[in-house]
Amino acid sequence: MIVIRLTDFEQSPGGTGYVDFDAAFRCSNFAGESRHLSLPESDLLQFAAELSALAKTSKGRANLVAGWGERECLNLTFQPKGELGLIELHLIIRENGGAETFGAEGARLLEPQQLLDFSMALNRAVTSHERVDLELRFSASSNKRWSGP
Repeated sequence: MIVIRLTDFEQSPGGTGYVDFDAAFRCSNFAGESRHLSLPESDLLQFAAELSALAKTSKGRANLVAGWGERECLNLTFQPKGELGLIELHLIIRENGGAETFGAEGARLLEPQQLLDFSMALNRAVTSHERVDLELRFSASSNKRWSGP
């Protein structure tokens, strides 16, 4: 399961809206989170639109990258996998603070409807500035390939 927790919404002096969020990951023996991430609202809305298009057409890809300073802490990539309409999630998540270096990397297969539901919830939460936990669940049997540091 991946959880994106929208924690705050801010406006820059130039008028750009930003979303502060945390990302958490739980699967089998791996769990971790990256906290205090921030992206422009437009980036998250574009990501939600790409997810929705991918879920509906099984074409293209959607990618979300966030970090802390120069360090990439979250990289979510979704793309079609095979001829059955499944979507592959490739995930990299790292802690972004302190001296410890937790990291996990792997892939999961998802049904298009799971992705569509998640994309609609993300779009709704960002446009309404709702502080909420958004969950993307995957079954325990789907394509286990996880590795840690």
